[in-house]
Amino acid sequence: MVDGVLIALCFLFFPALSHAQPEAVKSAREGVKEEVTKLDGVESKDKELGTKKAALGKIFDLSLTEVGSVRDQLLAIPDEDLEAGFLLLKQDVFLPGLDVFESFLKREKAAFKKTATLDEVRKLANGFNEWRKGNYNPEMEKAFGFLLVVRNGDALQVGDARLLRFVTYAKKAKFKGKPVEWEPLLAAAAASLSDAHAAYEDARAVLLRYVPKENQDDVSDERPPITVSVGNSYNSIREAYQSFVAIAKFFQQ
Repeated sequence: MVDGVLIALCFLFFPALSHAQPEAVKSAREGVKEEVTKLDGVESKDKELGTKKAALGKIFDLSLTEVGSVRDQLLAIPDEDLEAGFLLLKQDVFLPGLDVFESFLKREKAAFKKTATLDEVRKLANGFNEWRKGNYNPEMEKAFGFLLVVRNGDALQVGDARLLRFVTYAKKAKFKGKPVEWEPLLAAAAASLSDAHAAYEDARAVLLRYVPKENQDDVSDERPPITVSVGNSYNSIREAYQSFVAIAKFFQQ
């Protein structure tokens, strides 16, 4: 019989962002799905206990893998590339928070290994599920939002550099009296990147709200969730690159 709590525990934070899952997380998630599937059709209580313990064990492993993955991604970002508020979030909020999560998960996993009855397994699974919903998911979402915003900023820098090259070329061409037939495309690319920056600033503003209160001013304006703003920013960046591709065709003629 499939346990509803174990099914719920399968849907940790990363499934909603499956396109961004590192391979280690994907592999751990597949392990969870495989074990939970085995619960269907289990009849004897002894076998049910063993199967549920195996599934819950995989869920603990997945959670620890997720924590390690986010930590590795945070540590891969050079401190010198971050503005003051982002650096504070990385060093004083997210990394210490991940350490707390890891310690908790290891303690719970050790306690889980000592469970000997179905009731004990259910009790531990229920408690873990509540902790995940109330503590783990919200903080992991914030940390992942941080990664999204930082990468969005990097993508904008690349787009801005490409736009600048085309703008510089257009100025040189005009100075020499040459026609710039693709100038409307250049204006469209600039407008798209401007929209991308505006959406990025929305995401950045939401992210900076996670800075400890004593280090920030109160902000009351409403902005979209980080994932929405970053998605909008990337859509605008994509539109800018479509203009860049169209401009490049003029150079091939």
